[in-house]
Amino acid sequence: MAPVRRVTNERESRRSCDHCRHKKIKCGRTLPACLQCLTYNIQCTYGEGRKDFEALQSSTPATSAASGDSALISKLNRLEFLMEKIICEPDEDYSSVNTNSFRATLIEDQYGQGHLIGEPSVMAVSLQTQQFLPEEHSTGENGETPKTVIQGFFAGIKTSCPLEHIRPLLPAKEDAHRYLDQFFSTTCWPLMDKEELLAAMEELYDETMAHVAREKICAFLLVMGFGFDGISRLQGRTATWSTKIYNAAFSLLSNTTTLPSNRLCIAALLLMSFQFQSSGNFTQSYSLMGNATRMAQGIGLHLDVGDTPHRLEINRCLFWCVYQQDTYQSVAMGRPPCLDDSDCMTELPYQRVYSDSVVFFRCGIRLSRCLKKIYKNLYGVAGARKSAIQKRTFIAQMQQELDQVWFEVPSRYRPPTLAEKQNLDNLRSKGNINAGAELHSLYYNCLCMIYSEGVGFGSIPSANNAAGSPSSASDVNSSSNYDKCLDAARKYLSLMGFLTSGISSMAESLSTLFLMIAYPMVPYFVIFMHLRAFPSESTAASDLQLLESIDNFVKSLKDMSDGARRLYSLIHQCVVAARHYTSSVKEQVSADRFSQIMPITPYMSGYPMGVVGWEEGDAASDYLFKRDQMGTASFASTFGFNSGA
Repeated sequence: MAPVRRVTNERESRRSCDHCRHKKIKCGRTLPACLQCLTYNIQCTYGEGRKDFEALQSSTPATSAASGDSALISKLNRLEFLMEKIICEPDEDYSSVNTNSFRATLIEDQYGQGHLIGEPSVMAVSLQTQQFLPEEHSTGENGETPKTVIQGFFAGIKTSCPLEHIRPLLPAKEDAHRYLDQFFSTTCWPLMDKEELLAAMEELYDETMAHVAREKICAFLLVMGFGFDGISRLQGRTATWSTKIYNAAFSLLSNTTTLPSNRLCIAALLLMSFQFQSSGNFTQSYSLMGNATRMAQGIGLHLDVGDTPHRLEINRCLFWCVYQQDTYQSVAMGRPPCLDDSDCMTELPYQRVYSDSVVFFRCGIRLSRCLKKIYKNLYGVAGARKSAIQKRTFIAQMQQELDQVWFEVPSRYRPPTLAEKQNLDNLRSKGNINAGAELHSLYYNCLCMIYSEGVGFGSIPSANNAAGSPSSASDVNSSSNYDKCLDAARKYLSLMGFLTSGISSMAESLSTLFLMIAYPMVPYFVIFMHLRAFPSESTAASDLQLLESIDNFVKSLKDMSDGARRLYSLIHQCVVAARHYTSSVKEQVSADRFSQIMPITPYMSGYPMGVVGWEEGDAASDYLFKRDQMGTASFASTFGFNSGA
């Protein structure tokens, strides 16, 4: 009889997590947990890991809690145990644990169970970058140590929000007042009353009060936490501080059984759902949207539009009304152009206010699917197997599909024509630029991917339409193709408002800054076209002049957000690279030389926004993240970033 083969600890540790299906389970000596969601579905039965798990189960403090909170508190106890070991016992062997990757946020799933998932939480502090916890074996200003900070924070969540544990999260009162004024003056927030929020804030700063209602503190902390740039400037801290505030509010709101059904809580849940979708965490986003929908139904509000399969995407219209900010949480735009009645969203009249929203987001979903297909069939594993003829056929098909989708988009969401662009201020007042931001970004992401491959196969955009038909075989790799591509790039810049003339007059325009942040396509597109090939020295010089105008414009902005600063860095590096090229037009720019001139960064991918329908783990997003692993030179070479490639 053959001996029974034992399953090793390593093989057992590689099973997928029963909760989040994450494949890379790390069953360490002292961390028998899934690092994706921190649930204990993989219980280590070997050595120290088993001992730690048993100690964890017996570490529940004597906390009186309602039956509805039992699962939540159980998860909190587990997380508290883990964090104390990681932060307060650095001598242990945690070298293989990347604490930055922990998911430590709580939500309640459809079965009423608490789960630790979501964004990197306040508790998940890297040992290398303890930005708001004191160093080990030292004390903070009020005598706190890492252990007391952790214990105090969890005590505040497990109970009815004692203010002594919340107040350390808050900025100075005058700063909070100033930020709230700024927030409500620039943001459409129909689901929350400003006076109601100010009243909640007064309670938080009232030293005579010991406790405060959960929904009030959640609402206030959410508003403060969403000002990633504003709160950083007011507080003089990094964005980590607002992340801390945000996660505090998230943890407090996670157990909806203890929350009253009111507009404050619904708005907070909508905001969190939108935040998760923007960062690509669609599972968490759907769960929170479900919580908000059920809560709204209890008070007669309807966040759903029926049995549509794209419920979440359509509901993003609501998010647009709840808060109107770009993806980087930096520039708060004004009211959506369709909201003529300030109270129109109180009853959420879908068909009246957003008559074309269903069409709008259906097109967004189709465009995002186009983007995934393009990545997969041109740059992914499937693309590697395709011949040049197959790629050329695919590109032609995608151009037709993009045209079909784009002409379904409601006209007021389409990019402006050159004639409309002549009156930029009038166009901005109509909201065309703001309303079509995501569709426009998706559309040009698709086109850029097609152009980058299409140049080699003769698939060139026409002069009159962004998505043209394939050129003849005789045009392949001809200089006229590069002329057309460069012309398309210049047209795109003109449409986006980056005209060489009049740049200075737009320096005070929030809309222009929004465009620069919301369309990282611009530097990517121009950088690509410049470094692939310049057809002539004169063209290179004119494009360099345009880039320098953009560069000078961004320099004139005194108070830049993080997103604008990143974009400025890209544009400036683009200028440096273009200058280098114009100084030696005939010199071949190799991939190695390119990597020295301008390193590839994730912000050049043209994927800065939470693309609707983009699923974590599929081939396209995997490819994007593998870019850094490939190395700068090989990635540049893959994309043909050398003159004459």
